[in-house]
Amino acid sequence: MKNAFALVTLVSLLTGCAGFQSNNLPTLSESDMDFVTKEDKMVVFSKFEVDTSSAIVDKDVAASIQKKKFDEALVNTGCCEVSDDSSKANLMLSVKSIDHSDSAALIPAFITGLSLYTIPSWVTETRDLEVQVNDKMGKTETYRLKDSFVLVQWLPMIFAYPFKGGPLANSEDLTQNVVRHLVVDMEKDDFLTVPQKTTNMAQSSE
Repeated sequence: MKNAFALVTLVSLLTGCAGFQSNNLPTLSESDMDFVTKEDKMVVFSKFEVDTSSAIVDKDVAASIQKKKFDEALVNTGCCEVSDDSSKANLMLSVKSIDHSDSAALIPAFITGLSLYTIPSWVTETRDLEVQVNDKMGKTETYRLKDSFVLVQWLPMIFAYPFKGGPLANSEDLTQNVVRHLVVDMEKDDFLTVPQKTTNMAQSSE
């Protein structure tokens, strides 16, 4: 009996939640990115800052984590390579991430945990990015992209979890979709055309 209770507790802690995308931005799939998959990829340098009023968020740590996930999502679109050297980059991306976390949201989640997920709670995770894009020719554009998902923590979510996923999967999908929309916008504004190398230009002029 004791072992059975421990098993139920473990299952509820691991799967008693499910994420539901808000779909403020239409979902773009990998096939929607086929138009940017090229042999010659843009080299991108990104820098991050986190704008938050939360006292529990370390801005530098949050910026480092978000930059890593953003860069990974950018590479996954097939459009770009990421460089840590700005002098080697074709594009400079200055990203401001607006943090919407609320420490008060921890209280309902704590109560849900104590009740073994019989008392429901929910929290919204948001990607709210302002991205300024600059190329070496001096062209610049600023894009604002915002989307979110709601994480529901409740024992019946055990049945929804396999279909809706948990916080990690939904967080990764959210970041990827926002970045895909950024790439689509950059393509429309002709930021993803790889400049010809000087040697190639010289050969073509001979």
